[in-house]
Amino acid sequence: MIRITTLIIGATMLLTVARSQSADFQFSEFRQADSIADRYYNHDLKDQEELTKLLTKDLKSDLEKFRVIFKWIANNISYDISMAQEKKKKERELRYDKRKFQKWEKRFQKEMIRKLILGKETICSGYSSLLETMCGYAGITCEVISGYGRNESEKIGTGALDHAWNAVFIDSKWYLCDPTWASGYVNEEFNTYRRRFNTNYFLADPDMFALDHYPKNKDWLLTVNRLSLKEFLNSPHKSSGFIAYKLNHYRPTEGRIKIKSDSSTIFAFTTNLPVDSIKTVTVNVYKLAKHSYHFKNAEDHQLSLNSEGYYNFAHQLKDKGLFLFRIYIGRKLALTYELESK
Repeated sequence: MIRITTLIIGATMLLTVARSQSADFQFSEFRQADSIADRYYNHDLKDQEELTKLLTKDLKSDLEKFRVIFKWIANNISYDISMAQEKKKKERELRYDKRKFQKWEKRFQKEMIRKLILGKETICSGYSSLLETMCGYAGITCEVISGYGRNESEKIGTGALDHAWNAVFIDSKWYLCDPTWASGYVNEEFNTYRRRFNTNYFLADPDMFALDHYPKNKDWLLTVNRLSLKEFLNSPHKSSGFIAYKLNHYRPTEGRIKIKSDSSTIFAFTTNLPVDSIKTVTVNVYKLAKHSYHFKNAEDHQLSLNSEGYYNFAHQLKDKGLFLFRIYIGRKLALTYELESK
């Protein structure tokens, strides 16, 4: 059954797609909200309504109230790697037995709630549900959005409907945010969680958010131009350098490329930074061996600017095999491609 609120949300969303952007808050001051979030660090989570009141009682605007709730969650909730791995494992094992999976999932949800409240550990659905609940207590409209989240742990062209984030309605506009990815990241090499607040996922620019998030309901993209799911999954991975250096268009548009060995591949991108702001890039090359990629070499490239406004460079790959190409601007990873050389 479709809830009436969903229909209202959908209509409102269509009216605000083009105007919702992070620049709306670039001059906002969050010092008071952040200090309140710090004041209640490690506060008990058993009474979420009472905690919400404590966090928001001295704040007037919905923007500040949302900020203090979002920041408290990011500061206090840790990502549970073992729980995430268990969920993925069960999804694979029981993918052909829907009834058995549903029974397991009910038990899993109860355990997830228990670990969130008592241990302040959870996975993305726990983060997003907690944000929705606390926003509700503060009188702020917030929705949980399900969809695809991309990172380098997944092969280009593949993806799973296994991530959750939020949309929040502030000052008559919808904004996107991801409390899970804003709170920190998983160091895959050591299989550990590192807490580090990432402002890129707080009231994000929809075009930037769409680089690594794709909702099940495409209306929640909130972008003017909408990629298909296939285009989203097949594109190269974009990382922090893509955002920091304000990149937009790029070539090749496909993230997985087939080439002949000893041939050159042209890579290109555009940026909103002033002309000649970016002089060089560094390409780190990794070769697939024994089911994992191993570092092969690094190479610096001088950029040239063509008549279309694209910065471009050519990289020659002499070896055969499967390769990972990581393109860095400064010290920040911007784009990742997969190359198959024959």
